[in-house]
Parts: sequence; structure tokens; C-alpha cells
Amino acid sequence: MGDVSQEIQAADLGDMQFWAMEKSSHAVEVIVRAIDALRRSDVDDEHVETAQFLLENGMYEAIKILSFCCEAQFKPTDVQAVRAEGWRGYEAVAVKYGLYDETTIDAKVRRLSRFIESIRQNLQISRADGRRELHELLLSCDLDYAPVDDIADLTEDLTMGKLNWCSYRKRVGRQLEALEDEVRRLEEERIDLDE
Repeated sequence: MGDVSQEIQAADLGDMQFWAMEKSSHAVEVIVRAIDALRRSDVDDEHVETAQFLLENGMYEAIKILSFCCEAQFKPTDVQAVRAEGWRGYEAVAVKYGLYDETTIDAKVRRLSRFIESIRQNLQISRADGRRELHELLLSCDLDYAPVDDIADLTEDLTMGKLNWCSYRKRVGRQLEALEDEVRRLEEERIDLDE
């Protein structure tokens, strides 16, 4: 590894090929060492700690390379997010670097918020038009949340005459409040890399 460092010192600072070579080779070396440490271990604490340390060092270097390749500004907090949050942290970094449009949590918040808004809009129009729109919305809905299922059941009860429009709107309103609570819970789980 000393040879690569000497080449970097001799290289023109504008030529990042050497830097990328050093970082990528270091990442591979650290990951190989981690794999070897795990193979030699009987999963005792010392070997696990060594493997974790080596993998985290490899991850640090790999994220630096990734930021360079994506022309994104690297910050140590990017690595800390991945280290602390695992895949959720990686998704936040991938969004920051332009690899993903949104995280899984962002997608859930967006889809739930749209669903809630659509239901609220349909509750404001007349019973017949609102019910028809609600049926179509619920048929196309693929959200896996109990309040969504409850809204579907309430809509069926409305259709079958078991509920009047006023009671339906109140009960659906309570289910929407539960979905809004879920949106708030998801928003709290978001990872902000700028903190």
C-alpha cells in the first residue's frame, strides 16, 4: 500500500485516478481482512469487534469513493448515518449523492399523504360521487396499513346501507387521524444528514 501513497504524492493534484485507486484498494483490503477475521473466529467477542472495526473502516473508504464518483460532497456524518442506521442510513446517503430519488420512508410518507388527501377531498363531495371515487381509490390502493383496510370496510358498509354518510365520514375521519399519526411517526424516522 505504500507504493500507491508514493504515487499519489508524485501525481498532479488534479488527477484523482490515484486517489480513487488508493481508496478503493484500501476498501478491498479492509473488507478482505474482515472476511478473514470472521472465517478464523469462533464468533468470540474479540474477533467480532475486530471484524466490525475492519468493515467500518472499509465502509468509510467506500463511501468516500462513492461521494467522489457521484460528485457529491463527502461528510463524515454520511458514514455515521450508515454506521448507526444501516440500510436506512445508506438510503439517506444515496439520496444525498443522487443515486436514489427518495428513501423508503420518504416514499411511504408521500404515498400515505396523497392517500389521506384524496380521501379527505372525496369526503367533501356529495355522497354518491364521493362513494364512487372512494371505491376507485381503495381498489387501486396498495398501502398495507390497518386504517386503510378499515376505510375499505367502512366504505363497503356504506355501500350496503349499514352506515349513513354522516357516520361514515366521522368514522373514516378517525381512521385518517390514525394514518396521520403514522405519517408523523415515519417523519420522525427520517435521517437528516445536515444535522
